[in-house]
Amino acid sequence: MNLLILGGTKFVGRHLAEAALDRGWNVTLFHRGQTNPDILPDATHLNGDRLEDLSALAGREWDFCADTCAYFPRAIRLAGEALAGKVQRMAFVSTISVYADSEATRVGSPVATIDNPETEEVTGETYGALKALCESELQRIWGDKCWTVRPGIIAGPYDPTDRFTYWVDRVARFKAFVKPARLNQPVQAIDARALAEFILDGLVAGHRQTVNTVGPEAALDFDHLLKRIRRELRAEDYELLPRPEGVSLPLELPANRYEMFSIDPRPAVEMGLKLPGIRTTIRNTYEWWQTENRRPSMEQNNLGEVLRTTS
Repeated sequence: MNLLILGGTKFVGRHLAEAALDRGWNVTLFHRGQTNPDILPDATHLNGDRLEDLSALAGREWDFCADTCAYFPRAIRLAGEALAGKVQRMAFVSTISVYADSEATRVGSPVATIDNPETEEVTGETYGALKALCESELQRIWGDKCWTVRPGIIAGPYDPTDRFTYWVDRVARFKAFVKPARLNQPVQAIDARALAEFILDGLVAGHRQTVNTVGPEAALDFDHLLKRIRRELRAEDYELLPRPEGVSLPLELPANRYEMFSIDPRPAVEMGLKLPGIRTTIRNTYEWWQTENRRPSMEQNNLGEVLRTTS
């Protein structure tokens, strides 16, 4: 199989590339050459800017394309023009943030809208609506040759967001850390490697039905997540500190938006999504964080937290 990834050097795209190479596929990455340009030497790297110059895609053909980095409908249109007649099937990585109402998150529920659909400013207010416009544009251009997956929070190696990783790091290294706002808040995070394998399998299978992709299969809340991290990493027990006023921590939701972390994973599982246990995601995240990506920002905080290494 010949696979083109728009992106491919960061997080989900990188997992897609690694999984495809492991399958023996021929992988081409189209990117700007700014993020991890030297990784994946077994892939073909084409440099360009999807909003300015896609000429590097000329004169080539692929079986499949996975788009991991479109945030504006114009990006979908330009890719459609550049790849017309050159790709058999398209997969688009969207988001559960497309839904207009956090309590209506089934596929087919109304999606968010935006006053200026041509804006190219991504904010917390515009992100979901822009992704919804990308989905619509993809369907218009590719019809039954495209497939949209809507992940929730994605976790695992290469994660640039520090959302799931933040809590793995806290439990692993801190004797005491600030507690989540509500320990009974549901938490969902899909393993990035499982998502990548699902996308590749779905391209081969010819999936067309838009699907939410969330994990784990079993319901999880903050309290159980922290305890599972501690058990999996065999960390010392921890103390949960009072929250300073105005603090907002990763993965927290307001009580009226809990449905965003209560999405049913079964439709994707029935389509072939193979979700590992949360323990696997914890372990993989921790091992990557230890060996590759310890950021200074994780070492420094003003929340009164205590490192385990502190005597």
